[in-house]
Amino acid sequence: MQAPPPGPPRLLHWAQAKRLLPSYSAMLPFRWSYLPKVKAEGKAEGKAEGKTEALLLLLEARAIPMSAAERTRILALNSPETLARWIVMAMTATRSEDLL
Repeated sequence: MQAPPPGPPRLLHWAQAKRLLPSYSAMLPFRWSYLPKVKAEGKAEGKAEGKTEALLLLLEARAIPMSAAERTRILALNSPETLARWIVMAMTATRSEDLL
């Protein structure tokens, strides 16, 4: 067997590499079936984060005082529906207790 020539290794053409590797889809056990679920979860998290930020900004703009526990409760909430309801309530609330 001959030793490879000195220098950088020889690159394979794509067609050669494709023949050497098993089918790409066979290498993926789930075949990307989990991606729609992960994408939906990420989208829901993003919506909740945006609504959380909107609620906190609204309370700050309206100068409604909030305790650290109330702020923590708002930050911990993951439900976009509940946050949307609280945003609407924050528009007319005079104190944080009216929301939570």
